[in-house]
Amino acid sequence: MQERTFHIITFGCQMNVHDSQWLGGALRARGFAEAPLEDAQVVVVNTCSVREKPEQKVMSALGRIRQVTGGDARVLVGVAGCVAQQLGTAFFEKEPQVRLVAGSDGIGAAPAAVERLLEEPDLRLSLLDFTDSYVEREAGAPGPANPVAYVNIMQGCDNFCTYCIVPYTRGRQKSRASGAILDDCRAALENGAREITLLGQNVNAFGRDKHGDGTSFASVEYVQLTGQPGIELVIGRQLSTDVLQSLSAYSYSDGYVAELMNANYSEYRVVDLDGDGRKDIFLLRFEAEQPQGIAELYRWQAGQMEREKEAYLTAGASLVKRILTGNLMKDIPAVFVSSAYEDTGLVTDVFAFQNGVFQSVTMREAESPVSTVRSYYVYASDIDGDGLIELPQILPLPSAEESDENDSAISWYNLDLDGRSLPKLTTYHSFSGGWFLKLPDRWQNQFCITRGAEADGVHGYAFSQWEDGRRTELIFTIYAFSGENRNESASADGRFILAEKGDITYAAKLGTGKWAEELSADRLRDMFHFIHIDWNSGET
Repeated sequence: MQERTFHIITFGCQMNVHDSQWLGGALRARGFAEAPLEDAQVVVVNTCSVREKPEQKVMSALGRIRQVTGGDARVLVGVAGCVAQQLGTAFFEKEPQVRLVAGSDGIGAAPAAVERLLEEPDLRLSLLDFTDSYVEREAGAPGPANPVAYVNIMQGCDNFCTYCIVPYTRGRQKSRASGAILDDCRAALENGAREITLLGQNVNAFGRDKHGDGTSFASVEYVQLTGQPGIELVIGRQLSTDVLQSLSAYSYSDGYVAELMNANYSEYRVVDLDGDGRKDIFLLRFEAEQPQGIAELYRWQAGQMEREKEAYLTAGASLVKRILTGNLMKDIPAVFVSSAYEDTGLVTDVFAFQNGVFQSVTMREAESPVSTVRSYYVYASDIDGDGLIELPQILPLPSAEESDENDSAISWYNLDLDGRSLPKLTTYHSFSGGWFLKLPDRWQNQFCITRGAEADGVHGYAFSQWEDGRRTELIFTIYAFSGENRNESASADGRFILAEKGDITYAAKLGTGKWAEELSADRLRDMFHFIHIDWNSGET
């Protein structure tokens, strides 16, 4: 058996794997060499508490170690990780070879403990106390080059969910200093990493605990900004508990990390707005001293990220509800920003880059901006599937007797670069029912809706012609049936099924007027669609 050799057995999560990799590197830096189990002077079992039968697996591993080593007292056996944190010094009674027990926070002191235990053969050590903050570990010998690297950013959790043992085995949440994280990321890049995974029990809460320095990662994206070989990252950071956030872009090439840009922001998107095949960075910023939100565009030009002249959001636009990227016109990409407007409605600002100029299409003329304000939370969408983004305009109905106040007719239109409206189609949205209809153009302002028409006790939406200030001929009625016999009811008394969703069957019945004669079951099915949840929820 060679002296100063080690072997590590790992159970559980990727953080455990990373801890074992670090421990191996730290031991190598102290002069140890990795070896097979039968040749190891030091054996460490790094344990996990959340997998099936964790204690049995650990005891089985210790039994195998005892069998392979013959129970040789000269072999130092340690147990680390979550099960070690749970059982603690009970391992000393269970296995005579175990002389080191290191919990989740104690593993950082394990390399020094191993050397001390080798010098004092009769000593046993337990490292089970939780630390008050994240303690940086000693540097270890670098491992082999790997395109994938893992970096710890925090440990523990403050949530104490009833089903979860993590707060008891990993302790309370402790965020790592952002500078140390960036140092590890740089080291990983220098060691050949092309992908970095940030590790922690609750990474989305990083930086927000009392141990953090106030910095949390809002986002990390791999992008192509420069069109040059290498790795490029866009990192959004929350710098405080306030709205303030900081965005940085970095490039890594030939062993060097360079910062491409840094700016404060409220929201951002990475999008190729100028159509050159490279991604641009679109920023929104709301400042207390500014009456309007500010939009900025950063593009790679002449060897640097160039900031274009800023543009502005509509006055009164406040909380951003949705940001959509898509085509304004053919081959003209744009960003559509929908924001709450004066606490009563919604407004959409459209930004594009054309003829070398970053501009707001809707605020192009400051004195007479294009109004996209509406009272309903209906979002810009490619409603007709033509690859262009349409904007909605709420239409008053001539009559909507007993109709749901949240249901409405909507005129959809495109904008050109001059802010001129280009009408596309009209729809009727039943937000309460979860469906909408694409309506013939000539129906605009010539139909009305009555909610309350019944079939088998089910309320329906009756669409009728509107002429000379009154409701005239019935065009069709739409129903929603539920229950075990819904399909039978939907197909009875001249009705036909439009579509099914979940436990609801939607059906229709044609009227007898001249407009009804122009329709058919197939035509009405083509007109009927379900509302995507993001159209009226604000989700991106």
